[in-house]
Amino acid sequence: MPKKHTSLFLPEEHRIISNWLDVKPKEKIPDGLTLDDALQNLNLDPEELSIHSTEEYAVAAIMLERVQGRLPQWGAVKDGKTILARGYRDKAAERVIEITPRHLLTINWADSAPGYSWPESYYVTFVPLYDVFIVTGSVDCTDVYGVTDFALGHFQSDEDVVEASGNIILSEWSMLTTWYSQHRWAYIFDEGLIKSAQADTLADKIWQSDGEPLEEDETLEGAV
Repeated sequence: MPKKHTSLFLPEEHRIISNWLDVKPKEKIPDGLTLDDALQNLNLDPEELSIHSTEEYAVAAIMLERVQGRLPQWGAVKDGKTILARGYRDKAAERVIEITPRHLLTINWADSAPGYSWPESYYVTFVPLYDVFIVTGSVDCTDVYGVTDFALGHFQSDEDVVEASGNIILSEWSMLTTWYSQHRWAYIFDEGLIKSAQADTLADKIWQSDGEPLEEDETLEGAV
């Protein structure tokens, strides 16, 4: 059982969230509590990351604490023992107010072999006090990013949740395509707030129907 109690966020969580949002903490935190201290205190400082930053991982871990069991998980049985790729964190504290992530969409990037898929789930979480929504991505193992969860972006509370979340996800897909020649995802596992038709519309802005990235001039035209 967690020993700490808080109304919403621990001081360390305020430091991490506010630093990532580039705003002042919304509650008083101890003088001298640095970002590195906060990450270490919460054991949110993984040794190896790829593409996404430690802050992006830490923010996502805080946002998704309550729904870890719903996130993608790779598992196998070896010598009679179950092996899981996603680690589950203990709750950092007992909270008076619990934030509630909402499922946006789960895609499958590819099927690399029978029974071997590459799912990614997207969630959006409203963050009280900071008055923003944060969009996160989650995969089922650490093979690609070094971690399983990462914050993708945020938007103000007065924006349309579905449209703003979709734009952030599109930015992530576009980044992966530009930097790593990522091909279009194979299919949708589960709809959430974002439905299949909207996901296809977003994907059509950066990928051809055969999965290949659009040429730069086609991408610019599709964005108009």
